[in-house]
Amino acid sequence: MTTAAAVPAAAAPSPASLGAARPVLNQPFDLLPLPKGHLIVTDLPSNAVYDLDPAHRSGRLVARIDQARELQRLRDGGILVSSGNRVLALNPRTGRTTVFATAKNYLLGIALAPDGWLYASENIYGSEQTTLVRIRGATRQVLAGLHGVHGILVTSDGLILSESYAGRVLHFDPATRAIDVLATGLGNPSFTLPAAGGGYFVSEFTGNRISHLWPDGHVTKVADIFKPGPIEFDAQHRIVGVTNTGTIFRIADGRARTIYS
Repeated sequence: MTTAAAVPAAAAPSPASLGAARPVLNQPFDLLPLPKGHLIVTDLPSNAVYDLDPAHRSGRLVARIDQARELQRLRDGGILVSSGNRVLALNPRTGRTTVFATAKNYLLGIALAPDGWLYASENIYGSEQTTLVRIRGATRQVLAGLHGVHGILVTSDGLILSESYAGRVLHFDPATRAIDVLATGLGNPSFTLPAAGGGYFVSEFTGNRISHLWPDGHVTKVADIFKPGPIEFDAQHRIVGVTNTGTIFRIADGRARTIYS
């Protein structure tokens, strides 16, 4: 999520969040929708990964992972979880983890491409200078000189990068290394999703809204939401996401509604 580019020391979790029947979120950082309305959610200051059931306002602790941050699905049913400069493969049933990849610096965003490469944005704490790398065994630099890339979306023709601190959304072609600026002047763009009408949905953290970035570059508001971070589609193809204030929201009929807090 956008406000904490790196966390040098994790805060202690609140007693209410320690394996409770209804985990209390301190600062959720990412989510993955599961069948039957469940959500896998990371809580970075609690060093926790939860399986939450918003409909019944309940959940369970899946694993304790230091600085658990970004999530990605694996084809075998496992889940990738970023943890500082490491990416761990998590078995959500057993809670066991193995090291999937290691980078040089703290990771902001991760995205797994169909060809097996893991793209990640490495951040130097304090400078917020970001390098996009791709990892498969050894780390390899792809693109330097970016400023706070959080969300990385893999598409059929490249990557969509949310360059939060520059207020830009970029298209990057790994094959040619060409960069196209899709939008500028946004309020801390954090994560993107493909929009059915073309373009992308964008969470604007300091803009306090979810927006639609259209193919011609103009931007319209989808819904107001305070400090939104990662967004995903649920099983009904509705946008769900987390906020920096400890809530999970869902957008329907042009409004964002809290479904877990």
